[in-house]
Amino acid sequence: MNERLDIIIIGAGVVGLSIAKTLSEMGKDALVLEREKSFGMGTSSRNSEVIHAGLYHAPEMLKTILCLHGKHALYDYAEARLIPYKRCGKLVVANGPQELSKFEQIRENAQNCGIDDLKMLTEEECNALEPDISAVAGIFSPSSGVIDTHSYMQSLLGNFENAGGQAVFNTNVTAIEQSTSGFSITTNDDYVINCSLLINAAGLGAMKIAHMIDALGKDKIPELIMAKGHYFSYSGKTNFKHLVYPIPFVGGLGVHLTLAYGRRDKIWA
Repeated sequence: MNERLDIIIIGAGVVGLSIAKTLSEMGKDALVLEREKSFGMGTSSRNSEVIHAGLYHAPEMLKTILCLHGKHALYDYAEARLIPYKRCGKLVVANGPQELSKFEQIRENAQNCGIDDLKMLTEEECNALEPDISAVAGIFSPSSGVIDTHSYMQSLLGNFENAGGQAVFNTNVTAIEQSTSGFSITTNDDYVINCSLLINAAGLGAMKIAHMIDALGKDKIPELIMAKGHYFSYSGKTNFKHLVYPIPFVGGLGVHLTLAYGRRDKIWA
């Protein structure tokens, strides 16, 4: 059996569902293929649910541009759809005088990105904001926050389906062939679907999907670099009201504190 669609999106995480929602609302005939039994069971359910402000990367980077636009769009969407979120703000702290020079670099970069709401804090102001931390200085970012990612993805899926889209779960892509008219995708049950446009939003499986496309040069496929994060949850009452982060370093953000919001049965990894 085979059929033809305008667009096939591989992956039903945050990225795949966001793309699917937008395209279906534009009138495109779109289908989402997901290997898991439900949406968002990969990377999208294994993160700290933080809405970042866009402080650290160069202004010209696409990551920065999308973060600056995306945080406002995400808050607006959550507000309109009654998705649990909180614009709690983030406190970046310096643990010693040797880190203060990095603060100036962060502030200057944020200004170059168009972020003008940062507040530089003294040791006393840090303690007043979060009494249970030890820091010699801090930067407060009021536009950082947290969102219930499960409710967010559920809403995206609902918007997608209401616009006529369809998501199919428990479906592995086993082969992809490209032709002048588009792509032929074979799934684990030997079902073949043809489409004009294929979008790879498979998260950690994106490189594997990309390698199935012979016409795609291997030099165009980035290397998969794995980074493991450890999450520890605490269910007791605390005094923390904000996200708390150390100064970032090459390869990571360090040990940081985030506030769980929404579902309490989330997956920690």
